[in-house]
Amino acid sequence: GKEGEPNVESGIILLLTLFTLL
Repeated sequence: GKEGEPNVESGIILLLTLFTLL
């Protein structure tokens, strides 16, 4: 995320990784 933005990318990347493994 950008400055002053909640760190949402970490969750998204984690979800994408899990979906890729499925």
